[in-house]
Amino acid sequence: MLLTSLKRTLFLFTLVLLTNVQAEQASVISPMQALAVMKGNWIGEVKGIGPDRKPYVVTQTERVGDMLGGDVLVVEGRGYRANNELAFNAFGVISFDSTANAYEMRAYADGKTGTFKMQIDGKNIVWEKPINANAFTRYTITIEGDSWHEVGEFMM
Repeated sequence: MLLTSLKRTLFLFTLVLLTNVQAEQASVISPMQALAVMKGNWIGEVKGIGPDRKPYVVTQTERVGDMLGGDVLVVEGRGYRANNELAFNAFGVISFDSTANAYEMRAYADGKTGTFKMQIDGKNIVWEKPINANAFTRYTITIEGDSWHEVGEFMM
């Protein structure tokens, strides 16, 4: 009888302890939640000037979703020419490095890879891709409602 009572008390203590740990974990807001606005399937027209200095237009799609319980976002971007030919395809994994207290994106496109810093600047999500020692492209994403607006700027 004493053993049964002790087991019941130990079980209730363990249950209360687990409940408190889960409540504490639930109250911690993940830095990745700040990027939740990116999740979804996006499509729209992209206009730009290519490296050959000629203008181009593609229909861009972005598929964004979380994995690993929300610890990472995966992004696939595809750009299609007017004839539905694939002009661009990229894949990225966005995460938050708690040691560095910073976001980063590991990206893959055109046989190249890179890890790029990302930051949240108000309503904007900004990341930069080096081109060479003297130049880079800065991408600024603004998402409001159901609209994703992204600008790429060549910087020297």
